[in-house]
Amino acid sequence: TSATREYQNQKVDAAEAGRKLRVDYVLTGGFSSDPRMVRLKFELVNVRSRSRLLQEPVEVTHADAFRLQDIVAEKVIRGLGLDFPQGEQDRARTDVPGNPLAYQHYLQSLSYPEGYGGNELAFPLLQKCIELDPGYAPAYAELGSRREVAAVYALGGAGEIKMAEQAFLKALSLNGQLLDALSGLARLYTDIGQSDKAIG
Repeated sequence: TSATREYQNQKVDAAEAGRKLRVDYVLTGGFSSDPRMVRLKFELVNVRSRSRLLQEPVEVTHADAFRLQDIVAEKVIRGLGLDFPQGEQDRARTDVPGNPLAYQHYLQSLSYPEGYGGNELAFPLLQKCIELDPGYAPAYAELGSRREVAAVYALGGAGEIKMAEQAFLKALSLNGQLLDALSGLARLYTDIGQSDKAIG
């Protein structure tokens, strides 16, 4: 999320964004909903050729909204012709929240930019998410990332650094392979001059 947050609320050319981010493919999309259904339309773009590899609508009931991520992931895997072992697919599903309202709070928190104003709006949403679903690792990773920003860039002090570290460690205790938490903790240790911990 930290790499793509700068594109929020902007009309962005996917291929141009992909070149800037130095990736081969960009997955983009949007959704709409009514009282019964959630509708998602996504595109998978080849950055080099600027061609669309996939462009599909997906529709599920609100009760099945958490399945959207799995549905899109499976379609992307097939579209790229990847051999993705079942064990890897199962592991990718470990971070599905158990509470719809918790997930709503988490997604809303992501919509706010990192920085003092955005963080002040995101912090209570992440806390509500964690209260409703204390086993949802990505919420702790996002909280850690924002606490890190408050500590390092907004002069939040040692207290914020400690809270950021604790949030990242909690995320990793729930999912030791969560990339956002691993990279965030390494970045935090680097920023505060503890490079040995960052490498380890």
